[in-house]
Amino acid sequence: MITWSIDSIYVVLLLRTLIPYTCLFLSSLIPPHIPVYDKRMGVIRVFLSWDVEWFLRIAGGGYSTEARLAFFPALPFLLREIGIKGVLALNGVLRIINAVLQIKLCWHLNRLAGEAFTPQTIRKLHFLLIFSPIAVFETVPYTETLFGCLSVMFLLVYSSMTLYNKKVQVLGYVALVLIGMLMGLVRNTAVFHAGYFMFGVIFLSRPIGELILSGYYFLSVLLPLKRRLEQYYEMCIPLKNVSKIYSNIQNKYWGVGLFNYWKITNLPRFLLVLPSTFLCLSYMFTESKKWIHSVCRERNVFPRLTSFKFAVATHAFVLTSIVVFLANVEILPRILLSSCPSILAHVPFNRSTIYMVVLVSTLGAGLFGAFLPWT
Repeated sequence: MITWSIDSIYVVLLLRTLIPYTCLFLSSLIPPHIPVYDKRMGVIRVFLSWDVEWFLRIAGGGYSTEARLAFFPALPFLLREIGIKGVLALNGVLRIINAVLQIKLCWHLNRLAGEAFTPQTIRKLHFLLIFSPIAVFETVPYTETLFGCLSVMFLLVYSSMTLYNKKVQVLGYVALVLIGMLMGLVRNTAVFHAGYFMFGVIFLSRPIGELILSGYYFLSVLLPLKRRLEQYYEMCIPLKNVSKIYSNIQNKYWGVGLFNYWKITNLPRFLLVLPSTFLCLSYMFTESKKWIHSVCRERNVFPRLTSFKFAVATHAFVLTSIVVFLANVEILPRILLSSCPSILAHVPFNRSTIYMVVLVSTLGAGLFGAFLPWT
């Protein structure tokens, strides 16, 4: 019999599906800050704010303008093939899969680190999966759900490979290649997953050949990017120049660049991402202390007992630093929590945190639906 409480995974999955839709439908009652879309669209308007417009343009007209080159092709392809409603339905399914995999991932990382996975931790995860700070982005046609699912799969496969025999490990490497190919079509932050292979070689005595996979994850992003640039400029652009051209586009149209976003007028946006920033810094501090303890115990700067959580913390810290100093800072929650979903387990579970998480989740959905800064 199902117990209807937060301990029930079925209740968690149901609420995880319903709550973001409810928030978005309620926010449809608020007039949009930028009335871009046809009023005849009605309630579905709230699903089409901000970057969704760009994805739809690419789905309909391809990479026909320079600004569109900043976006990767996987989501526009899905929008073209199965439509908006199809993508919304797919996101609903992927959010359910993602929730189950996140719970398994957190349990697995705790086991590898020799830490308990208590009932309180499970309840905390259930609550955070229901009121995820990026729930709205996982619901609307954004890349967060697809990329988040692939990221969780990557972390599960790679962190588990040493537990199995060589035949299973070969299958694991095949899975990692496929995951890398898909991630490279979804978002440019896939390149940072290359760091896990470097971590494995340095700290976990993994085969040196894994560095080839590290390079593959860079190429999985750069090759689709190079192809898009070639199609637009109608000429062969050497691979070494792609990053410069891409960064120029990001700077020209989105203001991406060192300290470009550090303006007094953007202070409210920095305040919105403070919880995510503090979560990352706290997680990095906690895992760094454990790493230093391992260094002292083994008297080795690359201790073999280093927790895989330290790799996740480093990944999260790098992403946070890049977004805060270089990019549009309001994207931090969705970039961080879709790439490093297991850091949710580090959130303290108390009354004030519960209120804050619910507030951030519902406020984010409302801001997004009203076309206000929550992108």
